[in-house]
Amino acid sequence: MKNVVEGPDALQDFLDPGKHPNLPMVELPASLNPLAGEKVQIFARLMGMSPIGNVKAVPAFNMIREMHWWGDLVSKP
Repeated sequence: MKNVVEGPDALQDFLDPGKHPNLPMVELPASLNPLAGEKVQIFARLMGMSPIGNVKAVPAFNMIREMHWWGDLVSKP
């Protein structure tokens, strides 16, 4: 996958989590894993590598996108 987003919808595509490659999972080293002695592996997803920046932004983006697709359903005074 190329690391370029282009075209008229480039910004929208860049912010769309469904169009991103999967974020990497990294195994924690034994020095950071309190259960390493029990042979438990712990993996962390590197959300900092997400173009949106953090995990809370993903559902927020999806809510805004849905509102845009369906139109503002909130009645205005």
